[in-house]
Amino acid sequence: DARKERVAAVLERVSQSAVMQQINAGNPWKMGESVGISEAYAKERTKALKNVCLWCDEFFKKHYDMEKLAPMPAPAATADK
Repeated sequence: DARKERVAAVLERVSQSAVMQQINAGNPWKMGESVGISEAYAKERTKALKNVCLWCDEFFKKHYDMEKLAPMPAPAATADK
């Protein structure tokens, strides 16, 4: 939100992210490597979703918090009942 933070500041902050650096380099399948998501897994998901853009959407929804520029916490394990 440019009303709260200067666009230049956002770009500077985001440019330091290994995830964003891979996307900028044209390697969306490698964007998750810095947070433990392999390129092979990304390609499997892209194939299943039939669209690399849908893989990016899934990655940012389930695996990476853009506000914090950090991996999402792993879901808590549940005990079998």
